[in-house]
Amino acid sequence: MNKEFVKKAALDCGFDIVGIAGLNRIRELPGSDEFFISMPKAKSAIVLGSQILRGAIRGTETGSSYNCQTVSGTVIAGEAYDFSKLLEQNGNDALICSYYDDKLLMLAHAAGLGIVGKGGFFISPEYGIRQVITVVLTDLELESDELCREDFCQDCTECVDACSLNALCKDTTETLSGQKRNKLLLEKCAICKTGIRGDGTSITSRITAACGRACVAKLEDSFIVSQALKKPFRNK
Repeated sequence: MNKEFVKKAALDCGFDIVGIAGLNRIRELPGSDEFFISMPKAKSAIVLGSQILRGAIRGTETGSSYNCQTVSGTVIAGEAYDFSKLLEQNGNDALICSYYDDKLLMLAHAAGLGIVGKGGFFISPEYGIRQVITVVLTDLELESDELCREDFCQDCTECVDACSLNALCKDTTETLSGQKRNKLLLEKCAICKTGIRGDGTSITSRITAACGRACVAKLEDSFIVSQALKKPFRNK
């Protein structure tokens, strides 16, 4: 199997975006040994993105509902299983990984799917911050995709300004795999009342919060991302 076959197979299984990080690219990441604990002979990470429907954020944006499901974990798990099973049917080991937080961000960037933005969100050229990321490790050796080098944020501070709790520090940044983001104070996220899910630690938990919705509005209403809907997200 080559890279083109693998990518088409992932899209056929229902994923919306696919990127690949080869062994050398993974080895460059901080703490890379941790990625190989469950599969020591892994040679590639296939990083898969499933778009979050914009309608799932609408209820929180209008204040009418704070319980909309952003994405079906059951559906994604089924797609990941079908894709991994296909890899194994073709003679290669495959492992669906449960990475969270920085590990997931680093692998998604290493696979060329996008960048880490100022607000700590993962931003793809297609959907902005509206995707859930899944990682499949395999012993199939694949070539890495080109890194995304777009600066989607530039001088924008919409996500930082949208947080009434100042959870995103305006003047304090930190670096993750060479990408700068504003420091996030999770203790403030934990008391957020603007639509956050959980305590803010997972990548998708803040998409429905004020910071996430501000980012969605900026990226989509300015048509910075390729899959922006024609209808504006936020009425001005």
